[in-house]
Amino acid sequence: MKIRVLVYSGNKYFLKCFSNYIMETGSARFDCRFVSDAAQAAAFLSGQEADIILADESFFRENACPDDAVGLCISNRTRAEEPGGRYELNIYQRGRDILTDMEKLLGIAGGTASTGERKGMKVVIFYSPQGGTGKTTLAYACALLCARKQTSVYLNLEEFGCTEQLYQRAFQVSMEEVLEAIKDGRDAAAVLSNAMAKGEGNVTILPVFRNYRDYADMTADETMVLLEGLRKVNGTGCLFVDVSGGMTEKNRRLLEQCDISFWVFDDSAAGRGKLKRIREDRSIQREAFFGKAYFVVNKCRAREEDASALRLPFSESLQKDKPLDLVLSGNQDFFRGCGKMVSFIDDGN
Repeated sequence: MKIRVLVYSGNKYFLKCFSNYIMETGSARFDCRFVSDAAQAAAFLSGQEADIILADESFFRENACPDDAVGLCISNRTRAEEPGGRYELNIYQRGRDILTDMEKLLGIAGGTASTGERKGMKVVIFYSPQGGTGKTTLAYACALLCARKQTSVYLNLEEFGCTEQLYQRAFQVSMEEVLEAIKDGRDAAAVLSNAMAKGEGNVTILPVFRNYRDYADMTADETMVLLEGLRKVNGTGCLFVDVSGGMTEKNRRLLEQCDISFWVFDDSAAGRGKLKRIREDRSIQREAFFGKAYFVVNKCRAREEDASALRLPFSESLQKDKPLDLVLSGNQDFFRGCGKMVSFIDDGN
């Protein structure tokens, strides 16, 4: 069943552009009715049902939003309060992003976007028992490739997360505020919706923890609440979670709950040694999460065949801090390696 949307605004330029986008691209999820007159919009609601009302703020001041509809105020930002509170949708973005945000807000409000025959969001963990492997770069590279065809979210859950080399973005809500909401028992999905932002390449990004104490204060159970909140907000697509090394309780729970995990090593004596130890360790192979793990050897200077691990090449461009999207477009071996990882995720359908 399609999501029924009434769109009213005095901004006729927006109505024209958005209605043209809907007509040109089509939408399997939304059935939109566009109205430029407030009285006509109110009359429509008196005789028709709508799941979403996207309208100017003045419309909601003068007209009561039906109980079975979600009201979204036209805004220059997308933001959600607690369920039943105010919802704002940024119309100053691409048409597909407007639809994505619309569906997220409907899901937060408990509308039809959170029900029905929809596949849930896949959780992909990037883990490494070795430092300096390029794990974070690989995680974000896969998120960039995934974003070309579906919703892609990148979450850095390292105790000393550093993402400045990947993107630089100011966030409205900090990860500490998200954790505070979870600890207080408030709705995590609403707070997370406000914490998320769009990065380069259409990847949805979140802030990192600003200090170690806040990271350490997050329990394994609270990490699961965070995970479920992100699944609720985004609905479908892929969530890439970049975690610290070490088999902590948080990491163990994440590895157990994920759909697939990539264990990253570098092509050094230490990296090859750690990978060999893990391959020979029968005890870890008995862990439930081990069957979902794929081994990746990164920064390989020599081409070698290895049926038990995916090998990615060393990149001079990455060492020179070139933008990741440029490296993906310029280094075909690196692009193919990351594409292979994404194909492993897709094969899990």
